[in-house]
Formats: sequence, C-alpha cells, structure tokens
Amino acid sequence: MRVQLDTDVPVFSAVLTPHHFHGGEEHVAFFKEHFLVKGAEAANACADTVAKLSALVV
Repeated sequence: MRVQLDTDVPVFSAVLTPHHFHGGEEHVAFFKEHFLVKGAEAANACADTVAKLSALVV
C-alpha cells in the first residue's frame, strides 16, 4: 500500500500456491482447475483496476 501511495502506481499481489499439496493425481487435478479459476480472477481484477484508473485520468 505504501508503494502505491508514494508512486501513484497500482501494485498487485496474488498468492496462488497451495498451503497443503500432495503430488497425488486428485490433488494435481483439483489445483490445476483451482489455479485456472483463481488466476483468471486475479487477472480480471488487475485489468478492471487498470481500466478504472485509466478512466479517471483526464
């Protein structure tokens, strides 16, 4: 937050690593799907924020 306030540049942070991961087939399949969803959500949040900030610039 401090960097954003000092520089007027948005900073994004997302953690997509699992807390508990086991290399079994079931975990691999679950987290593969989970990361696709969470990665898309993070990317959409970034794009939406940048678009809204751009609309504010006059």
